[in-house]
Amino acid sequence: VPLAGEIGGYVSVAAVDLPSYRAQLDDIARLLHDTVNTAHAGGLGTDGSTGQPFFSGTTAASITVDPALTTASLAASASGSTADGNNALAVATALRGGSPSVGDTLRGLGSRIGQATANANRNAATQKASVISAQAVRASADGVSVDEEMVDLVKYQHSYEAAAKVISIADGMLDKIINEMVR
Repeated sequence: VPLAGEIGGYVSVAAVDLPSYRAQLDDIARLLHDTVNTAHAGGLGTDGSTGQPFFSGTTAASITVDPALTTASLAASASGSTADGNNALAVATALRGGSPSVGDTLRGLGSRIGQATANANRNAATQKASVISAQAVRASADGVSVDEEMVDLVKYQHSYEAAAKVISIADGMLDKIINEMVR
């Protein structure tokens, strides 16, 4: 039996949406890891080291700056000089380049999440409007209309007054008949 309503929405988000977004974040983390580490490996640290990875871990939950990386082994330079930041520029260029770039991929995910949120909000507003409309229809069908009840009360009041007048006339006629017979 498929779940519906609020609980069904939570189950759908937990079972479908979150794993999808987590996988997309993992893809972005992997792309960031591979892009930066490849560009970083082409440079030299001030201690002359090469090939030192910048990131370790390839998932969104595990990616971190490699703990073995030091300021001396940071390969920001193409020549090993502290005044040379050419490899840092190469890393930045690599992040902006590629198809798709890390930034483009991250913006795309943000856009998809934003669109999904907007759709969910729009659907919730539509559902709320439907509920309000259904409640109004039910209230008009089952509920008491004060105006209609007032019209009925006035109608009953006029009927009562007419009946009272008939009884009053009949009482007067009977009284006259009885009094005429007695004389």
